[in-house]
Amino acid sequence: MTLVEKIETFLAKRSIDIISRPAGSSTMSAVLGERCVIAIPADDMTSAEYVEYLGHEAGHCETGAFYHEESMFFRWEWCEYRATKWAIKKLLPRSKINAALRARYTDAYEIAEYVDLPQDFVEQAIFYHENGYVLLEH
Repeated sequence: MTLVEKIETFLAKRSIDIISRPAGSSTMSAVLGERCVIAIPADDMTSAEYVEYLGHEAGHCETGAFYHEESMFFRWEWCEYRATKWAIKKLLPRSKINAALRARYTDAYEIAEYVDLPQDFVEQAIFYHENGYVLLEH
């Protein structure tokens, strides 16, 4: 089973819907009624990018980390941190990185190809597993 199939199966089991957005839009997730919905733009993207986007947005759904401008409790940074951390733990746990290293893939770009995830996500995951926290870009 590919990583795409694994994440789509996981989302289906959790009753998280995936819908399409117009090309050029950003990804997003939201709770509609009782269900979480992930919206992915209809842009051309690699399977690695698709899985990263699904994983990150699923992180919002699974952790309840949704924000809005008026909230003083659910700030952007906190919500993005929780979603990214969840995605790293789900998509690229330390054991997968170790397996890549045992297979003699040592550079981030090699590990990215090995696990079929974007290089920047792999670098973020390595940083998280080495330091215990996620660095967010603004």
